[in-house]
Amino acid sequence: MTSQGTPTIEEALKFAEDAIERGDLHVSKKALIWVLKRDPRNVRSLLMFATITEDREIKIKCYSTVIAIEPENEVAKSGLAKIGQVPSPAS
Repeated sequence: MTSQGTPTIEEALKFAEDAIERGDLHVSKKALIWVLKRDPRNVRSLLMFATITEDREIKIKCYSTVIAIEPENEVAKSGLAKIGQVPSPAS
């Protein structure tokens, strides 16, 4: 990600976005996992990961986590709806 030391979360997210644009989903997933290990509530990373993963259960987990953090997040609600899931009501 950077040649000097550990990248910031923002740098890792940019790196993941660039990898997605290049079609390098494996590299992007690795960068997003790196971010999520450091900040499991990072909405941007969760949404990107949900978008690129093929695994339905991981998509559900990512979108559901976003909704738990941001109950009105329309991207996450729409993502769940596209895969046939209804968001759980906020507590």
